[in-house]
Amino acid sequence: MKTALLIRWLFMAGAVLVGLIALISCEHDELWQAKKGLKASRRHWEQMKRAKGDSYIYRTRFASFTPRGSNTEIRVEKGRVTSRSFYVIDFIKKDTTHIYTESVADLGTHKEGDPPLTIDELYDRCARDFLSVDPKQNDIFFETDETGVLSTCGYMPKGYVDGRLIGIHIAWIRWEK
Repeated sequence: MKTALLIRWLFMAGAVLVGLIALISCEHDELWQAKKGLKASRRHWEQMKRAKGDSYIYRTRFASFTPRGSNTEIRVEKGRVTSRSFYVIDFIKKDTTHIYTESVADLGTHKEGDPPLTIDELYDRCARDFLSVDPKQNDIFFETDETGVLSTCGYMPKGYVDGRLIGIHIAWIRWEK
């Protein structure tokens, strides 16, 4: 009788251990895949910059469950941020309101909007601030656009009810000549 109970207990403990290992492995794999994707995407970005130059405009987008969102447009010329514009979007009214545009002289003086960073700096921020979180506590997201360039990098705390990604969401990039 004691032997049968011991065997059952060992079997259940083994099943729990296998489940925990699988859970930890999945969390580790999610983070590993994101970091691997980031590295490949960064290489692709560097190749595109060499081919097209280091001047572009990109738009980041913020949206949550509320009927409002925002866009920030960043202009980069020869590898340096030269302007930042911020827009508020009302999804119900289907209306966009321009709030401000900053130039080189006043970059970063407004609180609203994403920071005035180059795409290279966004790649660094992705690795440093968003792909460094604990995967046991957070769902991790990393995506590229159809050209292989970073489009989404961030995390969402497990059980987070807002449904809003903490991180970067690039809506588009347009190359300048």
